[in-house]
Amino acid sequence: MADVLLINPPESTNKYRTFLNVLAPPLGIAYIAAVLEENGISVKIIDAPALRMGIEEVLGEIKRESPKVIGITCTTPIMPHASKLMKRIKEEGIDAPIVCGGNHPTFCDEDTLRSGADFVVRGEGEITFLELYRALESGEEPEKVKGISFLKNGELIRTEEREKIEDLDSLPFPARHLLPMDRYQALGLPHKFTTMIASRGCPMGCSFCASSAFHGRKLRIRSVENVVDEIEHVIQEYGVEFITFMDDTFTLLRNWVEKFCDEILRREIKIKWGATARVDRMSLDLLKKMKKSGCVALFVGVESGDQEILDRITKNVVLDQTKRAFENMRKSGILSIASVAIGY
Repeated sequence: MADVLLINPPESTNKYRTFLNVLAPPLGIAYIAAVLEENGISVKIIDAPALRMGIEEVLGEIKRESPKVIGITCTTPIMPHASKLMKRIKEEGIDAPIVCGGNHPTFCDEDTLRSGADFVVRGEGEITFLELYRALESGEEPEKVKGISFLKNGELIRTEEREKIEDLDSLPFPARHLLPMDRYQALGLPHKFTTMIASRGCPMGCSFCASSAFHGRKLRIRSVENVVDEIEHVIQEYGVEFITFMDDTFTLLRNWVEKFCDEILRREIKIKWGATARVDRMSLDLLKKMKKSGCVALFVGVESGDQEILDRITKNVVLDQTKRAFENMRKSGILSIASVAIGY
């Protein structure tokens, strides 16, 4: 029996995943699981999409595990499925508190609570979830835990905001040993795959993006050594051959990226990797170095081919930069994937 059961809920067909042949591990709950385990709390993760589990199958697993606390992560598209799962948990009389986290619960905490959650963790969840678990176990008042929301006598309570985690190197690597690592894939490639995050926060402030509200506009970045250590770890432990960095903008700091590439080359690590990028952060010489260190694909936030729209969404780029970036990617031999916002 696990003390905590963390769930990536079931979902219907995800057109994004179908189109790009992407199925990625839920790093958010894997980070939370790692912090909980580091503090002596037993954890199990159910990644329902990866395991192709429906709501009733997940419910059966909850009954078997009988956890003290249930954690559910969700985005807005997944919220209807998370709501159905929470409803079924309550209908079955399972009395473990349900804690929801992720983008949707953070920004729509009252809606999430009235959909069945007992608590919402707002923003980064590692420390908040740990403190909430300890409070629930000891019978302390949850009001003392920063960064949570809950209902008390039908009224919404939001506790004080949690400070962002400044030293990302202090976090343990995600608990991938709790995930079905053989199930994940990217771009349909026949490689063992995982995702990683080298930084949190984005200073760019694009008006359509929730990232700066969730992680803050200050960029917090791990040391090159810590990130490359994790690369070696996933290669040794899971035979990973391809990594996608899920940072908002991996190429934001040129000096960091150059040091990262140099460290991979210095350690003679054989890995293929991809990342996100902005069109104004991709010089040809940098792309060539990235390619040499194993970069094979970049997911680029183009958003629009209309300068007026780019200005409206405060993208802070011009169309010539977009054209030059894609020319440079082609010259360097890196696959380019454009992300475009429709109807903004």
